[in-house]
Amino acid sequence: MGQEGQYVLRFGSLSKGDHEFEYVLSSDFFLKRSHPKVRDGKAEVLLHVNKSEQRLVLEYKVEGEVITDCDNCLSELVYPVNCSSQLIIKLTDKSEVDEVDLIHLPTNSYEINMANHFYDTVILNLPMKLLCEDSVNRKDCDADIMNKMMSEEDSDTSGNPEWQKLKDLFK
Repeated sequence: MGQEGQYVLRFGSLSKGDHEFEYVLSSDFFLKRSHPKVRDGKAEVLLHVNKSEQRLVLEYKVEGEVITDCDNCLSELVYPVNCSSQLIIKLTDKSEVDEVDLIHLPTNSYEINMANHFYDTVILNLPMKLLCEDSVNRKDCDADIMNKMMSEEDSDTSGNPEWQKLKDLFK
């Protein structure tokens, strides 16, 4: 079974009622997907499945850490992940439009690959701005980098003809 195969939920053979599954999102899981903010990570997923005749309700919680960069100083961060999500699967042969938390599968379906759902949950629950102060491994931005960035912002670029042309565009 390949890397993605370990995230397949085979619900066809499940009895009606509640079931629980555990998954591990390893480095390979995150490295296989190329998101500009997340380079690596490790997380555990606890998936609760409630199966009925024509519907599955999937509730899952993701806990772990991802490796990313600070948006201020570009230092490497270990960022905590603690989020949950719900997905409803409706088994039907009618052609219906999927929604955000509701997908439709043919009645003869017996499995679904949860990898993209897990990944999307992690990515969508990260804040827009990732900062050192919110990470596990750092509490302050790299002072040397921040000082260098501030000095470059304050430096006089009028001697550079390219900068002068850009400034003229704003006039």
